[in-house]
Amino acid sequence: MKKIILLILFVNVTLLINAQNYSGKKYVYSETSSAAFLELYEKTKNTPEKFHEVITQIKSLESEGKIILSSTEYAPIKERIAQANGQAQNELEIELKIYAIEASKLYVVITDLIK
Repeated sequence: MKKIILLILFVNVTLLINAQNYSGKKYVYSETSSAAFLELYEKTKNTPEKFHEVITQIKSLESEGKIILSSTEYAPIKERIAQANGQAQNELEIELKIYAIEASKLYVVITDLIK
């Protein structure tokens, strides 16, 4: 009985530690985020014509398979892309470089469309 209780306690503590170590950063998105639209609205609420212009650009980019992200969602992806510069020495660096190439083709930050 003691062994079962100790095992359950150990598993709970292990899961708790892993949950606290989770950074919350997301590196893969399957569709344009709602946060991108919210950021677009906040930055263009005084200029409705700019809002409609960017919406048209978003529709065009989405038809090409691009995914639009807010600047806060794109920040960790941008860091990964920056880390991938240089010569890949091991398998992890090669995978990071491949991710950076694919991410730079796929993701568009909303602020680039607003400017």
